[in-house]
Amino acid sequence: MLEGRPETVENLMVPSGSSGGSNSVGGGSLNMGGSNRSSGWTSFDLGVLEEPFPDANEESEEVTHPNPRANPFQAIPPEPDLDSVKEIMRDRLLVHRLGQRQATVSETEINRIVELKGQILDRMSQLDFNPFWAQRRNTLIRDYLRPPRGGEFKISVLEAKLQELFGENATRSSIYYELVRAREYFHIDGPFRGPRG
Repeated sequence: MLEGRPETVENLMVPSGSSGGSNSVGGGSLNMGGSNRSSGWTSFDLGVLEEPFPDANEESEEVTHPNPRANPFQAIPPEPDLDSVKEIMRDRLLVHRLGQRQATVSETEINRIVELKGQILDRMSQLDFNPFWAQRRNTLIRDYLRPPRGGEFKISVLEAKLQELFGENATRSSIYYELVRAREYFHIDGPFRGPRG
């Protein structure tokens, strides 16, 4: 206790009549930063003390907001329409048949190839219960079920593959494993490539 003055918070924060940057409080010394403040705390000092501290929880929430662009699945392009799929397949076959005597592709041939591929995908949706086969149907018709050297499978080859999927060991057939593997890797490979020539 100071002699003749009660020791209150107001007395501690607003010292009076001192010079040389320090005040005597309870026999000790309160350093005021080395400047001569005859009137004690300034309005700036009190304003700084009244400023609220930042909320740590709010800062952490801002940092942990997910970035929607970091999701690779959003990079997958929308499904193409069937007419553009047929046009790409027709051009692909024409390029593959360059040099042949009759390098032509009929509308009937393209329609039959698309029909058989669609039937294969319909059968896969029955054997492998996954919405992928319906959701990515046109992309699969355009880019998959194709020979490794380019072009398109012959109609007779696609008919044979379809028959495999209706056989007794359909889920052990090579075409079944090939298409399941395509489904598993589609989201890794598909978004970063356009129509495959």
